[in-house]
Amino acid sequence: MSHIYKFLLKTSIIALIMSSGSFFMPGDAAAVAPPLDPGKPAPRNLFLSGGGENNYGAMVLPFKSASIGTRRAMGGGIGTTLAEYLKTNKNASLIVIPVEFSDVKMNAAGLSAIRLMAEEMCRFFNSQSGGRISLAAVTAPRVYKLSNTMGYYGSSDDAESLVRDAVAQSDAEIDFSNYQCVMVAHAGYGDETNPSDTGTSDIWSKYWYSGGYNAVATGDGVSVNGATVVPELEYESVSPLGIICHEFGHQLGLPDLYDTSYSTEGGIGRWSLMATGAYNGTPRGSRPALLDPWCRKRLGWTDYEKLSGNYKDFTFESNKVYQIAADGAEPSADYFLLEKRGKASGTYDEGLPGEGLLIYHVNAVSERENSLSPNNYSPGLIWLVCANAKDHLTVSPRSKVRGLDTDPYPALSNDEFYAYSSPASKTWKGNDSGAAVRNIKRISGGASLMITADIYSGQSAPKFFRTGSFLTPGVPGEIVLTARPSAQISGKLNAHITDSAFTSGEVTLTPAAGGKYYYALLRSSAKLTRLTLTLMGVRASDSQQVSEEHTFYY
Repeated sequence: MSHIYKFLLKTSIIALIMSSGSFFMPGDAAAVAPPLDPGKPAPRNLFLSGGGENNYGAMVLPFKSASIGTRRAMGGGIGTTLAEYLKTNKNASLIVIPVEFSDVKMNAAGLSAIRLMAEEMCRFFNSQSGGRISLAAVTAPRVYKLSNTMGYYGSSDDAESLVRDAVAQSDAEIDFSNYQCVMVAHAGYGDETNPSDTGTSDIWSKYWYSGGYNAVATGDGVSVNGATVVPELEYESVSPLGIICHEFGHQLGLPDLYDTSYSTEGGIGRWSLMATGAYNGTPRGSRPALLDPWCRKRLGWTDYEKLSGNYKDFTFESNKVYQIAADGAEPSADYFLLEKRGKASGTYDEGLPGEGLLIYHVNAVSERENSLSPNNYSPGLIWLVCANAKDHLTVSPRSKVRGLDTDPYPALSNDEFYAYSSPASKTWKGNDSGAAVRNIKRISGGASLMITADIYSGQSAPKFFRTGSFLTPGVPGEIVLTARPSAQISGKLNAHITDSAFTSGEVTLTPAAGGKYYYALLRSSAKLTRLTLTLMGVRASDSQQVSEEHTFYY
């Protein structure tokens, strides 16, 4: 039976079982690298590409519960995933196996380049873990020659055979019992950056997992249950570092956060390593984006600081993630995550499209499903709320725009996120979440990035008006209120003004052109320090009474 025929037969069996919707195939699985070109189609012959991929869920994890004869899974015991192993063991070792083919040889500098990139990848993850893990990479001292051509593996995207052959060639010289994870680094280019759509023998980078029933035996009393497959080189002058980090993210148990069905950009784009941030930097791939806060939380590398109540001039701290749940309750359905991200020179994030306050909308229902491709659907697991109100990360067909410098807040004069802003802080079902982040200010940028905002959680956030007044002590002034188009306030407005010197009683304000309301402050005093304006009106859409409060400082 030919190599390709065996692969296609296995593919057909898996497709048949997946179509039933009732059974999991006890076979292998793969999580693949995003293409460099947003217009490039899905990887050829990858049997888990497309809509059925999510059925495999946690099979992206490297060490599924399994018994391979009397052997144990790498990582310290049967059923141990690398993520679970790292919860109780700070140190983990990676063995990198360099290989070349009968027709494609590794460059003279290839072995050294692979070693340096593997070591840089370890620093990338160790730094983000905040010292919680210490990952070390050991690269085999020589390149192992495989008897097959590169096309033997690349034409059918057969990662399993490549891993098996690499382990077989190196087993006599490598004691696999000393390592918790495996990477196969092959000569040649990664197919994910190949500008050609067809006729290539290149290998698409991926994380391969055996399924626990098909692990690769070694002579060292352990079996290889999963391995990262990465290239020596990438096309278009792309650095392989970003893809190496992305694929090892799968070995840690993280899912793809780009849309693997290629109908959209997946909702997060260049703002996360596990989306398309693997290609950030100059040259592309040299400065992969850091992990998004959801991924760091999943790995146990951060906690969310829950915000409830109201905060004036709240200052966002570095390396902290803030959570606002819908209606101020526990995040049973959806919630928002906030973090400030800068692009200081010399950091991994210097390749980001922009900097400022990032607001993510998380689907807690999708979170519990443990999908391999959770951003293939709407709503996805985690989407970036773009301050520019554009849909480039979620529109179908895909926009091919993976991130803009106006995605973070504040941008394009948009300095707020609340129920009637654009975009709005609605729940996934379109209801008012009660969450608001307003008056967002970028005080400084780069290494000293400083972001402040007023934060409201629950139903106490102002919703309908923007104020534009400048009050001076001792000088009568004018309060200008502009109704937002989405506020849908109908007709006249009742106002009640209070300050330290007098109370106005109730005043009726009549709308002028442009949805503006004016109130002339005819008297003033040098002693005044604060003025509070309580507004009451009727919403045109449902005739409901609405109210909100604004405070002015002299």
